Amino acid sequence: MSQAIASALSDNATANPRNGAGAPSGYIAYIVFRYSSDASAAKRGPLTTDEITVWAGTLLAEIGGIDAIRAAFGEIIAAKGKGQLVTSIATYEGVPRSVLEHGAELITTPLTAEYGIDLDAMAAKISNKTTATYVCNPNNPTGNMVDPVKLRAFAIEAAKTAACFIDEAYLHLCDDYDANVMTSLLREGHNVVIGRTFSKIYGMAGQRLGYGIAKPELAKQMGMATRMGGVNHLGIIAAMASLADKDFVPAMQPKFKAGRERLYNIVKGLGRKVASNPQASFVFFEVGMPNSAFAAKMMAEGVRVVGRSWPGYDAWTRICVGEDWELDRCETALKKVLALA
Repeated sequence: MSQAIASALSDNATANPRNGAGAPSGYIAYIVFRYSSDASAAKRGPLTTDEITVWAGTLLAEIGGIDAIRAAFGEIIAAKGKGQLVTSIATYEGVPRSVLEHGAELITTPLTAEYGIDLDAMAAKISNKTTATYVCNPNNPTGNMVDPVKLRAFAIEAAKTAACFIDEAYLHLCDDYDANVMTSLLREGHNVVIGRTFSKIYGMAGQRLGYGIAKPELAKQMGMATRMGGVNHLGIIAAMASLADKDFVPAMQPKFKAGRERLYNIVKGLGRKVASNPQASFVFFEVGMPNSAFAAKMMAEGVRVVGRSWPGYDAWTRICVGEDWELDRCETALKKVLALA
């Protein structure tokens, strides 16, 4: 089975990039899942062991799948407390949290006027102290994306100082995958890490499968930092089926797009501030009250939402798309709850 997944990720199997990212030749793709077979099985696939290593393990606490990759990256670039990560406020916490847990410095920049990641502001904070930059694209929780031309230019320049981690967990959900995918930066030799997961469009969050693509030396360090072991046979079967199903992702993309556009229009119609042009599976908007209070009021109406907040955005929430009947109920609850805000 490990050979099958290695084959699915080879350069020879990327005619449809929406069904698994190719591992660039000369780089190691770590597929993080709980599978106990010998990693040397990858030798029997079209890639050498210097190009792809398949491995797995027990994941600490809530960490699993791509979060194991993020945690390992954070530990390495923390440099035993001497490192510095530059990223945005209101972004996914995996790498920033790991950096702080290992005693390093975290520098965050404000969002743009459209509530997106400000690459110019991030670039201005990079110094000789910086050991990494992190960009989640599409961003979580805001859901929007940075311009791909600007992201490419930023990553190339930032990578001259330190590794740039581009988190593409939600990329399969965006309107234009081909224009925004950044794996070509690795093929060109830039010091970039790409993170992917089966948790989002494939709907396999409970199975904890993901992978990262990085330069061999960095990938080796990440492998040594991450504690692996254990088995999730069901997850491997599901991953293989997901990569083999060429119709699933193209069929799901318009459904996510329709759901997020409907939710975005509902929120805009209620006059709330909202992060522009969402491209993931959720919408991020202002609710006029502490997030915990909003969550409690929505729950009273039979709708469960994220009962947490992000620094600087305590009165904002992130709501994911759902089936039509779920969005119907959500719309009714939003109109009632936000009318009181």
